[in-house]
Amino acid sequence: MQKKGFIAVLSAIVLMIVASVSLVLAVGHNASADSEPVLIPVEYLNIHDGVLGDNPFWDGTDAFTVEGLDYIYELSSAYRVVIPDSVTSIDNGAFYNCTNLTSVTIPDSVTSIGDGAFYGCTSLTSITIPDSVTEIENFIFRGCTSLTSVTISDSVTSIGDCMFEGCTSLTSITLSDNIESIGEEAFENCTNLTRVTLGNGVKTIGSYAFHNCESLTSIIIPASVERVEGAVFSGCKELYTVYCECPQAYAEENWSEYWGHWDEEDDGDWRDFRNLCEWNYVIPEYTVTFNTDGGNNIAEQIIRVDNLVTKPTNPTKDGYTFKGWFIGDDEYDFATPVTADMTLTAQWEAIPEPVTPEPEPEQPTTPENPEQPTTPDTDTETVTAGSKNGFNIGAAIGGGLVAGLGSISAIAATVIVRRRHK
Repeated sequence: MQKKGFIAVLSAIVLMIVASVSLVLAVGHNASADSEPVLIPVEYLNIHDGVLGDNPFWDGTDAFTVEGLDYIYELSSAYRVVIPDSVTSIDNGAFYNCTNLTSVTIPDSVTSIGDGAFYGCTSLTSITIPDSVTEIENFIFRGCTSLTSVTISDSVTSIGDCMFEGCTSLTSITLSDNIESIGEEAFENCTNLTRVTLGNGVKTIGSYAFHNCESLTSIIIPASVERVEGAVFSGCKELYTVYCECPQAYAEENWSEYWGHWDEEDDGDWRDFRNLCEWNYVIPEYTVTFNTDGGNNIAEQIIRVDNLVTKPTNPTKDGYTFKGWFIGDDEYDFATPVTADMTLTAQWEAIPEPVTPEPEPEQPTTPENPEQPTTPDTDTETVTAGSKNGFNIGAAIGGGLVAGLGSISAIAATVIVRRRHK
């Protein structure tokens, strides 16, 4: 009876250890799953005949779960989407009100994006529209309150109505020379927008395009502009200078006569922005030179004032690794508007010469000194999934528990043997 009781106790201990190992591994898995936004599997996207359509279960109210990896994930948490190459068009409202969508990758196969495709994606911070996209509709980013960075395809020729309306985190926007029109209320209520750079190709600016851009202090209207609609800068409380390349007579003949009026809420006066215009303005241009310090040459760039430098392809230099472009000791930020001539200098780091280890002397093999067995290489490091900084937490804990299990089993076996000898 004593032997059976001892074995029962030992079995209970083993079961407890196995359960502990399972719990540790499960916790480690869940921790790794929650460490970043979950990638939504492609099969859950509504794709038919190359069109990514509306997904009604992503409206922020209906409960929806994704099953299939090793866990159940609720879309009430952050997630991201990578659109597959099979998609050629993103339909109207495809991601409408996906409030927990943090990022989306659009492939080069997509050529058009429909109305309100990302309307109300309040967690979306940045997005790149690839060069394959030639057509974008209205309201696409309306209400994307966390959006701070947008890269628009050079093939796009228009900014749709209300395209960025209510993007309160957007601080600057640069439009390429290929943009010909800016729609109505395109940047309305972008309250933190401080810098707008219009390309040389823009021809029309719709009414209320910059309505309530309260942080905008100045803007340049290029000579290419043929028509400006009414109340474009209504509510721009900090706008004090409008630089116009065209003459005043041209504007009075072709632009809306009330394009610059603003109702001053404090005293009810009307403010005419024409009185703030600097006519026949010549836009300054600056030269940006690249000093490669022995690397291959990089062509200089001529940049209009307040525009951005195009980051060139990294130069190369034999025996060195390129570290970046610097002004003095500070690395240059390519998101900084250009306001003067400047030189960017490349900095390099020497590639260390490979060190060939000295061969170890062979040991003589004699009866007194037999050949030594090979010692395993203890310097080899193996990093597996779920590890952090090369240390697999789950495996370490699990290994320790299994080692403990082995010790307990050995002790139990010794006790049983001793009892038999008695």
